[in-house]
Amino acid sequence: MANRIAIGKTTNANLGYSSSSPGHGIYMSRLGKDVLTCTPDQLLLNTDRGSAPRIDKGVFQVVPASNGTSTSQTVQVTSGGTGSVNLTNVGSNHVTLVTGGGQGAISQNALSGSTSTTITNPSTYEYNDITATTTTRTFTVICFKTLSTAALL
Repeated sequence: MANRIAIGKTTNANLGYSSSSPGHGIYMSRLGKDVLTCTPDQLLLNTDRGSAPRIDKGVFQVVPASNGTSTSQTVQVTSGGTGSVNLTNVGSNHVTLVTGGGQGAISQNALSGSTSTTITNPSTYEYNDITATTTTRTFTVICFKTLSTAALL
């Protein structure tokens, strides 16, 4: 019988780890595969903190934005300007969430498959039939994995 779940530290060389550079997280292998020796495509779940190539399988994972390790990135956008966030290690089946900024802001390319998100901060916007002027706004971008049928294999 194969070891199916590892919680904590792993040194599985097939996942890019070693005793001098271990991975940390929760790992679950496919039925019949040993989590201590399996390859990345044989994992159903990996919550690795980012010390090796990310394997984007599992449910409700927050995926790094921009620098590969941070789970969120902030960007300031001036009135009438645009800002962008590059996404790394996202794989497929992801969606970005842009928070903050207030009324009138628009996020583009935030759908699955995009590798960047562009945020537009209009110089004015309408709210309750009143036109208002915007100021520089700070936005936070978080990238989430969406549900996948990969865990059913």
